[in-house]
Amino acid sequence: MTGMVSLIHRLSEKWKYHTAKDPLRKVIAEINRYECQVKIQGESFTVLAVGLKFKMALHGFLLYRFNLFKRLCAFEGGLFEIVDGQLIYQIDQVKLRITTPEELFIAYEIFVQNAYRIEVPEDKYIVIDIGMNVGFASLFFARNESVEKVFAYEPFKPTFSNAVVNFSLNPSISGKIVPYNFGLGLGDELLEVPYSHETKGKD
Repeated sequence: MTGMVSLIHRLSEKWKYHTAKDPLRKVIAEINRYECQVKIQGESFTVLAVGLKFKMALHGFLLYRFNLFKRLCAFEGGLFEIVDGQLIYQIDQVKLRITTPEELFIAYEIFVQNAYRIEVPEDKYIVIDIGMNVGFASLFFARNESVEKVFAYEPFKPTFSNAVVNFSLNPSISGKIVPYNFGLGLGDELLEVPYSHETKGKD
């Protein structure tokens, strides 16, 4: 942009930011502060860099971690697509359903930053995933030919159900995963704890 055009654009987005009644439109104005990256079309928005169109109500959460979303898009072999209204991220032949900003971070941490990359001297080994969340780590390990089984434990039923959905997206490797809808501890007990759909990984 030329200096004058750039100034007009910034002022326009600043005005949109301060007059927006919808929080998501306020976020979009902030994203577009220096250049137009997201275009609003009614109740949908398009991310111009990747040409993908999303529904505000279903996928607006992407806007809250937009820089992370762009990094996942740019990662070699990474691909976002909408399948039956669901946002799917495919990376290294693994498909992950993304439903919250936190899951964007978890996908990035596990598959891009290789947070769980470990060297094991044995040719074959078993993984125990305590607190499997929505199953991303279990799938990360299951794709490894050296892994024979992944025993995965998740006490929260809604989170466990989300993991099962992710396993169903990856039938070629999910057969290695044995999921359990309970937690592991020193003894049997019933606990009452807070739960948040948005921050499942922190519960």
